[in-house]
Amino acid sequence: MAKLEKRADMYVSTLRRFIKAMGGELEIVARFPDRDVRIRTFRDLGKRPPA
Repeated sequence: MAKLEKRADMYVSTLRRFIKAMGGELEIVARFPDRDVRIRTFRDLGKRPPA
């Protein structure tokens, strides 16, 4: 995995922790014409959800 991908994920993870500490939840959703994909980490981008 490239350093940039790890670093970008770290920033999202940090933001997620801050939001969780305030009682919230961070969701990143990629919206496509046929479906929505909830992204937990950037590694999830290459995975397809179960049919």
